[in-house]
Amino acid sequence: MVNRNSELEYVFTKDQRKVALKGEAFFDIAPDANRQFILEVGSLTIVDIGTAFNVNAPVNSDSVVVYVESGEVKITSSTGKEMNLVKGETAIFMRSSDLLSKEFHADTNLVSYKTKIFVFENAPLEVIAAKLNEVYGVNIILSDSLINCHLTSTFRNEEIDAILEVIAETLNLKVSKLENKIVLEGSGCNRKDD
Repeated sequence: MVNRNSELEYVFTKDQRKVALKGEAFFDIAPDANRQFILEVGSLTIVDIGTAFNVNAPVNSDSVVVYVESGEVKITSSTGKEMNLVKGETAIFMRSSDLLSKEFHADTNLVSYKTKIFVFENAPLEVIAAKLNEVYGVNIILSDSLINCHLTSTFRNEEIDAILEVIAETLNLKVSKLENKIVLEGSGCNRKDD
C-alpha cells in the first residue's frame, strides 16, 4: 500500500523484481525463489528475505525509516554499510551522514496509515494530532492551553470524527471546524500524565 504523496517505479524481469520508492509504502512480498525483490530508496537498498515491511522516505527529509512487520530484510547503503532487520525491528538511515542504526523503541503507529489502528500510551496530544493529520489528511490545530495534555487510547479503523469525539470527551475539550481546520480547545491539563 502506498501512502499519499508517494511514488513507486518498478521493473520486473525474469531474474528480479526491482522497485524505486519516493515517500512511504508498505510491502507484503510474495515469495518467489526465482526473482529477488529489491527496493531502492535513494542510496539505500533493501533486499527482501520473505517479509512484510514499511519504508518511510519523505523526499524532503534526511531520514529513511524501515520497519519490519514480519520476516526479515537486509539493508545496504551505497557505501556498503549493512544491517539485517527481523520482525518488530526498525532501522533509521540518515542520508547525509550515511548513518544506519537500529531503533529499539519502535513507534507502534508506523503503519497506521495502512491499518487505521492507533495505539497511544500517555502520548502528548500534539503527537496524536500530528499522526491524525498525517493519516487522515486533516488539519488539527491545538490551542496553546493543551500543551501538557496526554492521552492513552486505542482507535481501530474509526472515522476521524469519532476519534475527535473520544479525545474531546476524555480531555473535556471543544471541537470546532473552521474552513479546512479542526480546532481543539480547552482549559488544559495540569499534570503531564492526564
